[in-house]
Amino acid sequence: MSLLQTKRDRISKALCALTATTILLVAVEGAAPTPAYAQARTDMKQLDHAVPPGTRGTGFLVVYSMPGATRDKVSASALVFLPKGEPPEGGWPVAVWFHGNTTPGSSKCAPSLWPEFDGGLTASGFKSDYDFQISSLVNSGYAVVAPDYEGLGANADSPYPGYYTKSLLNAGLFGLRAARTLYPSLSNRYVAVGHSEGAKAVVAFDQFAREASPSDLHHMGSVAVAPFSSIRALLQGLDQARAHVSQADLAPVVATQNFLVAMLATSVRVQKPDYDLKNIMGPDLAALMPRLRDLCTGPAIQAVTAAVVDKGVDQFKGVRDGWIDDPTMAQFLKANDPAEMDNLTVAKPMLVMGGTKDNFVPAGPLTSLVDKLRGKGADIRLNVMTDGDHFSLLRGEQPEILEFIGEAFHGE
Repeated sequence: MSLLQTKRDRISKALCALTATTILLVAVEGAAPTPAYAQARTDMKQLDHAVPPGTRGTGFLVVYSMPGATRDKVSASALVFLPKGEPPEGGWPVAVWFHGNTTPGSSKCAPSLWPEFDGGLTASGFKSDYDFQISSLVNSGYAVVAPDYEGLGANADSPYPGYYTKSLLNAGLFGLRAARTLYPSLSNRYVAVGHSEGAKAVVAFDQFAREASPSDLHHMGSVAVAPFSSIRALLQGLDQARAHVSQADLAPVVATQNFLVAMLATSVRVQKPDYDLKNIMGPDLAALMPRLRDLCTGPAIQAVTAAVVDKGVDQFKGVRDGWIDDPTMAQFLKANDPAEMDNLTVAKPMLVMGGTKDNFVPAGPLTSLVDKLRGKGADIRLNVMTDGDHFSLLRGEQPEILEFIGEAFHGE
């Protein structure tokens, strides 16, 4: 067997082993909002767009402007899906859909550019079910506004700031305003729905909407499916997992740690281009950073895994001990990671979904976050799906999600 084939086999085995480490993670325990909500820009356009299979409705791509992470104005895009038929009195109620992480930084990984509406997640082996979720919402009588996020999409003219909560929230709120400007059949009543990184933003959406004070819009509630709740706890859980897996299965755990820190580093460097990566990582991971920004999430994880396998788990110089206490990184997480956001509050009803086999959002830290918010008076319904993983929640818990959304729209 050739050396190249041997390396390929090792990489394949390491990627497959990632699923096997999931159970070990289960037991382990944004930035300031926009002060005033500006009117949507007038330089908007709309294009016809495909809809998910089985969707009884029409689709469009809306291009609009929003405040950027580093500029006052950047170009952004959002998918808009309208149910067929006549809208009810007051217009179609709206679900603003926040997708999960699709890339460390490539504009081509926008949901609007992929047939599954997930930026390549399904194509790389992570069956997202985003198309199912969108279709289910539209067929239930809700219009859907699904932003690509700043820096993603064919019209992007700025870097993707990733985990930066304020940018994600601006994409949703300005996308909603643009959609309502172009489609008068949309109601001013809406819910926020998100998955993974998008759900992390949704956890903070209610506070953002209150402080932004869009008087013509009425936020009714939120659904956060597998929200990133604590990067600190997730990385600590991966550290613990390293002590319990076999040597042959270590590579996926180490690769996941390094990918997550690389993802955060790309976000920090959008706003601080001179940020020294040596503060948080060694030369092997730093050498991968330029390439990772050009990849979608699946291939990026594979690239990190391949590098770890090729170098060897013990020899790969990646995440540094104490990286999370680096002042710049600690400040970034305090502004953007729900568990680190001391002043975060939720006033509208919220449904939070988790899974006992979610290797990205362990149930323990998620429950701790919900308890923390409930202690501040939040009305949060938490449902942890037995054997649910990071993506199966969307399909497995969709009946409860639709029930909650219906209750939220009838609550006022």
